[in-house]
Amino acid sequence: MRKPIRPWGRLAVWAALALLSSAARAQDYFHDGPVPGTLCEPGERIVFSCHTEAKSVAVCARQKGEHRYGALAYRFGMPGHLELSFPEGDPPIASYASTDTRSDGLRGSLSLVRMKNGQTTYTVYYNVVAQSGSDGFMQAGLLVEKNGRLLSKLRCNPDEYVYSGEIYEPGFKNDVPEDTQPVTGFARYLRAPH
Repeated sequence: MRKPIRPWGRLAVWAALALLSSAARAQDYFHDGPVPGTLCEPGERIVFSCHTEAKSVAVCARQKGEHRYGALAYRFGMPGHLELSFPEGDPPIASYASTDTRSDGLRGSLSLVRMKNGQTTYTVYYNVVAQSGSDGFMQAGLLVEKNGRLLSKLRCNPDEYVYSGEIYEPGFKNDVPEDTQPVTGFARYLRAPH
């Protein structure tokens, strides 16, 4: 005699199927070409991408050897008209990129990728403060600094999708060096003890 599936069992089965199908779609989506409206190219993974008021910013990754995130590219501008793209050539990733996820010790987390181009650094970030109550929020954006001085702070459009999921992938933190520098404007976010 076959046992009936309990209601919570059906829910678990449906949830597992939904997760598997969305994961498969996401994997195909990132491998089959660029996402329309981003600055990443076919064959690259979107580490971070958003639209600011008038431009787009993206950090894109490509495989290098056995490292899924072995090379990163920072891009700023519009599709078909880049204003800035670096690095040039194929330098070691540790010479221009770092990443970290930090906590404020309460309800907030800050994930970032910092890209260095000469004396100028470009830090893309995703900041979440727990959505409990009316004071919770999410924001993402770009900090531009030269010699440690803030030149510009651009926020991603709050009504548009921000691609930042690859920052949380375990392989990303294995391939990209850890960032140990303070983040301008986010003094309360501390590095996790190691």
